[in-house]
Formats: sequence, structure tokens, C-alpha cells
Amino acid sequence: MVTGTSSENCDSRAVQKFCCAPTDEEALYSALNPPQNDLDDDEEPIRHNVAAHAAWFDGEDRFAAPAKLVVILERAALERSRELVGTHAKAPRPDHELQFTFDALETLLDSQLNEAGRLIIYLHSAEEVIVEVHPGFCMPSSLQRFAKIMLSLLRRRRFTGSTPEAPAVLRVVDGPWDQLIPKGTAWYALSPQGESIHLKEFVRDVAGSTGFGCLPPSRSSERVPGRGSGRDSGDEDVGHIVFSIGASAGDATKDATFRGNSLQRLSICPWDLTGAACCRMLCSEFESLWNVHRC
Repeated sequence: MVTGTSSENCDSRAVQKFCCAPTDEEALYSALNPPQNDLDDDEEPIRHNVAAHAAWFDGEDRFAAPAKLVVILERAALERSRELVGTHAKAPRPDHELQFTFDALETLLDSQLNEAGRLIIYLHSAEEVIVEVHPGFCMPSSLQRFAKIMLSLLRRRRFTGSTPEAPAVLRVVDGPWDQLIPKGTAWYALSPQGESIHLKEFVRDVAGSTGFGCLPPSRSSERVPGRGSGRDSGDEDVGHIVFSIGASAGDATKDATFRGNSLQRLSICPWDLTGAACCRMLCSEFESLWNVHRC
């Protein structure tokens, strides 16, 4: 006779289910305290730094002075998160498409520029979903965890962590980019096939002088104000700069869909760099230019 307490006989699925079934007390507790979301064991999603208190979402102007660097991680493989979640999930590989996005986003969030509130981050997925990233979002420790968060985000259009009532730290926003980026903002795309530049000199040219130097304007200068950009003409000269950076394998910005309103593609290195490396170099130059230091 099989009993529920005999571990040596817990070989069949039926017996295992019986042995591992919750007690009445546990079942009652689960019913009264259901998980808040499918990430009920999630760690605190907000990092405790200056950026966590930055302006955020509706009613607050994220593009108010001082000037900010805006980075759009293009062709982010958010939809491929499904491959790493569930009973048939694949073991994560270093070259998985989502790993490129994970590394680039982690680099941006950990930067001194972000902690100082001088960085704005968007994800632009392979299926053209635009995600706004809170500057205080705390990256998970593993790629699988990140994949779960991305799936929850795509399904619910927002992610708050373990507390649904808390402000979202990730949010899907509706385009087009004209309604998200202020009118007159200079916009460039990084590509190994772009025009070769010296990054330090370029940054000081476009961000350190009025009118962004002698470089050609982006299409953003011809746009009409939209959400977050309906401001006085004087506010358009704050000096924000947008960079589209590939967050997947290959040259993401080669496709016009993934370089936004930029008219010019730039190459900062004679050989291919990962998105994370590009983000690190870009943040470093702007930190130096704007004299940003970690407290």
C-alpha cells in the first residue's frame, strides 16, 4: 500500500502529486494571498539613487533642462524572450539575441550619466514595440529573469515589479517618434557602415556648441510637437541629443525602421562593436563633457 509519507515510493507522477500537495492551511493562505503577478518573487524593481526620483511619465517633462542624452536600443529582441521562459525554455547562450539587449540596457542603467538624471532610455523591439525605461529600473541578475519581465511587459504593457500599485518602471508607449521626442532634437544612428568619426570630437561639436556644429540636421527639426514636446520655442534649444544604437546581432540601424528620424549614420570604430560597448563609450564621453561624476 502506497502512503503519502513514503519518500521511497514517490516515483509515479500521481504519488508525487499527492506527496507534494499543499496542506489545507497552505491552500487557504494561497487563496487569501494570491501572487500579485507572474513575477511574485521579483526583487525590488527600483534602484535607490538620484535617478529614481527623476521626472517620469504623464504630467512630468522628462525633456526639461538640463540637456540629456537619449539612447534608443534598436531592434531589441524582446519578443524572443519566449524562448527562455516556460517548460520548453532553451538554455541561455552568450550569443542569444536577447543577451545583446540585456547587456546594453544594463550598461546604460549602471552609468554615472543615468544616476545623475541626464539619460533617457527607450527600447525599440524587432516588432516595433516602443518601451520607455525608468532611470531607476533595477536590472535582474539573470537573462531568464529579464526574459520573464519582458514577457510580462509585452502582455500587460507595463511592469511594476512585485507591487501592482507602484509606479511602472517599464512602459509600452505608442509612437510615432514624432510624439515622443521633442521638436528640433538632433538625432544620429550608430552603424559600422556609417561615416567614420572621432567620438570625443563629435560629442564636443554637437553637444558643446549652439546649433550642433556644422553637421547636417536630423528630420526631427522638421517635426511638429506631440506628447511631451508641446513647449515654447525657447525650450527647443535645451540641447538634447538622440542616438539610435543596435541592440541585436548585426547592423540594426542599416534598416531605416530602426534608425528613427536620423539622417546620418555614424561609425565610431573601424570594426564591429556590441551595443553595450557603444553605450559605454557614448556615456563616457557625455559624462566627461557634462562633468558628471558618481557621488
